[in-house]
Amino acid sequence: CQCMACIKSCLLLKTNKGYPKTYINHAKQSLRTINLIHRKMAARRTNACNLCGLCGEICPNGLDMGEVYMKSRRIMHANGQLPEAFHEFWLRDMDFSTSKEVSLCRTQPGYDTTAYLFFPGCQMGGSWPEYVSDTYRHLSDSLEGGVALCLDCCGAPSEWAGYPERTQPIVQGFQDRWEKLGRPKVILACPSCEKMFREYHRDIPTISLWSVLDENPPLQNLTDKRKRVAVFDPCSSRNNPDEQQSIRRMLTAMGYQVEELPMHGRYAQCCGYGGLIYASNPELAEDIRSDRIGDSTLPFVTYCVNCRAVFASGGKQVWHILDLLFGGEERAGQKPPDWSTRTANRIKLKKSLLQELWREEMGRNPEPFEAIKLMIPESLGGKMQQELILADDIKQVVY
Repeated sequence: CQCMACIKSCLLLKTNKGYPKTYINHAKQSLRTINLIHRKMAARRTNACNLCGLCGEICPNGLDMGEVYMKSRRIMHANGQLPEAFHEFWLRDMDFSTSKEVSLCRTQPGYDTTAYLFFPGCQMGGSWPEYVSDTYRHLSDSLEGGVALCLDCCGAPSEWAGYPERTQPIVQGFQDRWEKLGRPKVILACPSCEKMFREYHRDIPTISLWSVLDENPPLQNLTDKRKRVAVFDPCSSRNNPDEQQSIRRMLTAMGYQVEELPMHGRYAQCCGYGGLIYASNPELAEDIRSDRIGDSTLPFVTYCVNCRAVFASGGKQVWHILDLLFGGEERAGQKPPDWSTRTANRIKLKKSLLQELWREEMGRNPEPFEAIKLMIPESLGGKMQQELILADDIKQVVY
C-alpha cells in the first residue's frame, strides 16, 4: 500500500506522514492502550477525520479510512474513552433542533393529505430562515398534491460523533411522522441528510431539492453577465451525480459560466465541517478551509449551508445556490451568522411560518435567563464563536 493517492488528496493523512496501514495499526493500538496520554492523542487523531469518503473513492482497492475512524469512535464511546468535549456542542445543537421549541411537522395549509414532504435539515433555517420559507412557498405553488414541511434534524451529528444510541430515536421519530403523513416522497435539501437517509431510511422515497428546482425553477433572477463561478460540490454529494448536474444546469440557465474545481463530482473534497472535527482539531479544520479556498480565485457556488458558512467565515466570496435563485448576488460577501444567531434563527423561522402559513401563535414561554441583556464586544464575540460558546450559555451562568 504505497500508491499515495489517498494521502495526496487528504490533509489529515498527509499531515500525519504515514500510510493507511500505519493509521489502522494506530487505531487498533489506541483501542487497547491503558495509557491515558496515548488514549487522548489517539482520540484526537480519530476525531480529526471529516468522514468524507474521498480516500475510499480514490483508493484502487476501496479502502475508506473514514470507516476505520468511524468504527473507532463508536468503540471508544462504548468503552467510555471518547472525550465528550469533542462532540458536546454539536449534540446539544442537535437536541435543540429536535426539541418542541423549533421542531415542526405540518401538512400544507388547506390540505389533509400530502404527496411530498420538504425536509430542509436543521442548519438551513439556522443559517438563513428565508432559505426555508422562500423554498417552501415555491414548492407549495409548483407541486401538485400538497407539500408538507418538517423542521427537524436527521441525526448526522450523533452519527458523526459515534453515538448510535442518540441517532436511533431521531431516525425512528422521523419514520413515525412520515408514516402518519401517508408515506409521501421526501424532498431533501441537505447533502448530509441525503447520506443519512440512504443509510437509515431506505424504504422512504426521496428526491433532491435541486432536481425539483431544476424542473420547476424560480425564473425571476436571470442574468446575462456570463459571470464565471466555480461550483463547490459538498463531499456528501459525491454519490449523487444527478443532483450535481442539476446545480450546473440551473446556474447555466441563470446566465453563469460554470468552471470546475480540480476536485469535483465523485472526487469532491470536504470544506472542513464534516465529521465535526473543529472541536478536536481546529487547526486542521482551518487548514482544510484554506486549502479549499485556494483551489480557485473564482467565486464559489455551493448547495450546502455549512460549506457556505465555512468559506464565508474565511473571507471567500461564496453563494449558496438559493442566494441566487431567491435572493440575488448581494449576499456573496455576507458573513455567516454566528452560533447564537443560528439558534435564534430557528426559533424565528418556526414562529414566522406558524403565523404566516397556519395562522397560529407559537405560544413559547421564555426561560428566565433570556431576559438578561448582554453587551458583547466584537472581539469577544469572535472568541465565543471560536470556542463554541453561545450567548445563552453566558446568560445562564449569569442568571
